[in-house]
Amino acid sequence: MNRLHQLKQTLPKNLEWNRCHKDIVEFVLADIGPTDGLLRWALEHFYQDISCGYLKIVKVEASSWHASWAKNTSHAAASSPLLVNLDGDVMMGPQAGVKLIRAFRHQRGQAISHLANGRGTYGCIAYPAEMFWGVGGYNQALHPMGGQDVDLLARLAIKFGVKILICDHKTKGAGWLKSLWPLGGRGVPRLHLDKKGLPRPSALRNSKVESVANIKGRRLRYGRMNRENLRTSEASIRSKRLNVNKGQAKGWAFIRVELPKELQSLEVENTLKEMKVLGKEMATLKDEMATLNDEMARPEEGMAKPKEETKELGEEEGLEPHVCHESHPSPCRDGSHDVSSHA
Repeated sequence: MNRLHQLKQTLPKNLEWNRCHKDIVEFVLADIGPTDGLLRWALEHFYQDISCGYLKIVKVEASSWHASWAKNTSHAAASSPLLVNLDGDVMMGPQAGVKLIRAFRHQRGQAISHLANGRGTYGCIAYPAEMFWGVGGYNQALHPMGGQDVDLLARLAIKFGVKILICDHKTKGAGWLKSLWPLGGRGVPRLHLDKKGLPRPSALRNSKVESVANIKGRRLRYGRMNRENLRTSEASIRSKRLNVNKGQAKGWAFIRVELPKELQSLEVENTLKEMKVLGKEMATLKDEMATLNDEMARPEEGMAKPKEETKELGEEEGLEPHVCHESHPSPCRDGSHDVSSHA
């Protein structure tokens, strides 16, 4: 919500880094709340990515920001069996999508990944879609900001008993998760460090004040919301309530943004024009090649003809050929000189 200034820096890079794998990777962009020009900007710059399904955009009418509701909304619009939460200020790095696919294939889908790699990347989490919806997604009962990522990680790992793939041994969530494992009955979590195979995301500088700026009617600061959300999460795990959002929609209602028909028509028209020009060029080239082949097929005939014509012309007029030498040019009959070069 109202993050166009950040998306202008991150989205082009994320799309470019993964475009070579667009047949197996997709991006879902949620345009939430009153528009700040995001939709127009995306259509102007990425209409080809939108037309082929590489970039999907959903429009949501919401008056206030809520992290869990927003993340569930974008996940609901995705079609991939592997989901990744990607905040608008985060850059995943080159070929991040295919790296995650390979890592999860190696684990046979029995893992989740916490891709925290420094400031601003704590919310980068990857998980199979079946597991994500198996716990109800992000907890929409929490405060709008704080603790929702840790809560999801804990519920996923405890319910399914899978290892957590991490790219940085300094991942801060590990210590807090270990304190929750005995509550879930699964023991200490299994953390698997993979520095080479997993992507290492980075994030733009972003303050907590900016994070909560679009929460309407906010009475709590980020720090307090985070603490209270963690207490709520711990209480849920103690009581074995790992599935959340029961009986309610997962995320906001949304409208899928399709490529405007005028842009589609323009794209098709331009493609047809290019094909027509290319067809004419190919036809011209074909004719030139045919002519060249004919000339190469009878080289002697083509060279003998001018000599015969010259001889006949001299015989008819009774003239002898006049030769001008380059070293001693002699005047021609009309007073001019032959300045042709001789081999």
